[in-house]
Amino acid sequence: PSSGGSSRTPELGEFLFNRTAGNPFYGEELLLALRGAGLVELPDGHCRLAPDFGRAGPATLPTTLQGVIISRVDQLGPAEQLTLTLISVIGREFSLPMLRRLHPVAVDAAGLEAIVAVLLQADVVRPAATGVLGEFAFKHAILREVIYDLLPYAQRRQFHRDVAQWIENQGSAHLEPHYAELALHWEKAGEVDQAIAYLERAGARAFGRFANRLAIQHIRKAYALSQRHDVPLGEARIATCEGILGDSHQEL
Repeated sequence: PSSGGSSRTPELGEFLFNRTAGNPFYGEELLLALRGAGLVELPDGHCRLAPDFGRAGPATLPTTLQGVIISRVDQLGPAEQLTLTLISVIGREFSLPMLRRLHPVAVDAAGLEAIVAVLLQADVVRPAATGVLGEFAFKHAILREVIYDLLPYAQRRQFHRDVAQWIENQGSAHLEPHYAELALHWEKAGEVDQAIAYLERAGARAFGRFANRLAIQHIRKAYALSQRHDVPLGEARIATCEGILGDSHQEL
């Protein structure tokens, strides 16, 4: 982990291994939580447990990966925590322009860059694999899932609605690659009709690109949402969906 030290003492390594059963991601998160709580030190380039760790450290540390991640989030400031929860709704990757447009609090470009800089320093997000300036991603999918689960249901729905509307407004002429993503956001926002419509489009697009299994998956999910929420599709839409299912199975 990016703890700033070149090596670690045997005592620290033993503690991390015993707590995490050798899970590398869990061990990294635990070490970062220890650093944030001031329970490790770097006096000479060697990362080691702080002298007073034995008195209070083990008893105050969470005993699960989820608890460790939550403790790391708690170490951040309110602005960083709010931004992080919004990012968890957006998805694994995000851009600064998108984040600024969706942020529920008015934040200028410099302020938002400062917030993201703190998240980078905390090793919660990292530059996106695309290498594009201003694009970032969660360090790990589990990290995003735990933070997402911290959101109250009502706030979660509103954020999903905001994200879906932003995607529609930004790419109104080229929404095809975003059909499945939009279906997910509208479903989480409680707008089942729109979610089903996008799943149908996603299914048709997947079939047209020879992604037959994905096409079946999208159409089956559209059917499941329709039945669960009692949303009638009508004969014409059902016929189209059945055509996609039949042709996709035939191709497989």
